[in-house]
Amino acid sequence: MDKAKVKEINAAGKAIAEQMDAIHEAGEKKDPAAAKAAFAKGKAQIDALAAAAPAKYFCPMHCEGSKTYDKPGECPVCHMKLKKLTSEEFSVSVKPVGGKVEAGKPANLVFTLKDPMGMAVKGVEIVHEKPLHLLMVSKDLSWFAHEHPDLQPDGTFTLAWTFPAGGEYTLFHDFTPKDVGMQVVPVTLKVDGPAKPAAPLTVDADKPKTVDGYTVTINTGGAVTTGKPALFSYTISKDGKPVSDLTPYLGAMGHLVIISQDLKQFVHSHPHEHADGAHDHAKQGHADMKGGPKVDFEAHFKAEGIYKGWAQFQHDGKVITVPFTFNVAKGDAKDADHVVSKYILGDPKAPWFGGSAVLSSKFIQQYPTTTKTYIEAYRRAIEDIRNKPDEMRQYMVGYTAIEGDLVQKVPLVGYTMYDEFKPEDIGYFQKFFDFMTDTKVFTKSVDVASLMYKPA
Repeated sequence: MDKAKVKEINAAGKAIAEQMDAIHEAGEKKDPAAAKAAFAKGKAQIDALAAAAPAKYFCPMHCEGSKTYDKPGECPVCHMKLKKLTSEEFSVSVKPVGGKVEAGKPANLVFTLKDPMGMAVKGVEIVHEKPLHLLMVSKDLSWFAHEHPDLQPDGTFTLAWTFPAGGEYTLFHDFTPKDVGMQVVPVTLKVDGPAKPAAPLTVDADKPKTVDGYTVTINTGGAVTTGKPALFSYTISKDGKPVSDLTPYLGAMGHLVIISQDLKQFVHSHPHEHADGAHDHAKQGHADMKGGPKVDFEAHFKAEGIYKGWAQFQHDGKVITVPFTFNVAKGDAKDADHVVSKYILGDPKAPWFGGSAVLSSKFIQQYPTTTKTYIEAYRRAIEDIRNKPDEMRQYMVGYTAIEGDLVQKVPLVGYTMYDEFKPEDIGYFQKFFDFMTDTKVFTKSVDVASLMYKPA
């Protein structure tokens, strides 16, 4: 910044301070006209200061890495409202009617959202069908609830709630003030009554989880680290069959809330649902949309440690909440988006398929039973890789060029069965094959859709 601009900013700051003193003096003298005039002058100087140092905005989901914008708007990738880059913090006041909260008894809570000046926020954006998302956890993360307090005419929110046990709870308030972007404000709430013994956090993301009759697995493609996007791929089944008719919940095919063991890190992510080649939250909200059995999320972590995540999906009108605990290791902040996805497919979040298992049409026709056996064996192998990645790493030795300690460090390849492909997946597969044709790696163009296995 040049010296003239610095002088301009310093002068504006000095003038603002003078006008604040004038407002205070007018108040002492009970002179509303003088106070109003000083406020008008101060506001003009604040506007001048803002023009000298314009605000920047970024996607709260970090869809485009560190990219910023000069004005409010929507992320072109996920369509979430852009967040203002600022050190100013919003706050939330949580007051129980009657003064205290007791375990096992209904409590009426009143929430007041406040801006950085401490003034009540009167209006917020509707995001994922609600103005305020309230994520509540116990201190040991053994208990979780995702609720939506009711908006009152005066701008406050209310919720009637019964906490299961005494102790400390952290309430994360997720809301979006106009032209400011998503805010997440944690508030600690003390609940009177007998407390439950603290439950230790045990990493369990490498094992399937059964909740309400649904079996859910999670695949991160390897170690989750700080400094780069982490993929969380959930696969949902019921009674041994893939669930492919999930419906949107709160405007998305799923929600993923992740909180660190020390309660200092919070992530709220939504699925990578591609529509017409783009990640589109608006299109995810269509009530007639169907999804599954695989739902992919992306998350970014600033700090290493143990985290617990709760993924939420809707099926047959019922919301399923699936908890997993995992470790985040310290990573290399220089890791970049995947080159193929970003530069060849044109979308850093796009899935890309670098190879496939192949059976000829002649083989399939001549040996239908063997074909079926092969496919089911392949499916079981994929399930093992998804459910037991650490155990399966040993088989990389001798089958790839990766040797030694690297076998335990590189991300595992993600596998997709023929019946898990979505139309957009095939589109990206085709785009990659077209690139191979254009660069003369393939001698002729290949139609991916015609090569996909279709059971008789």
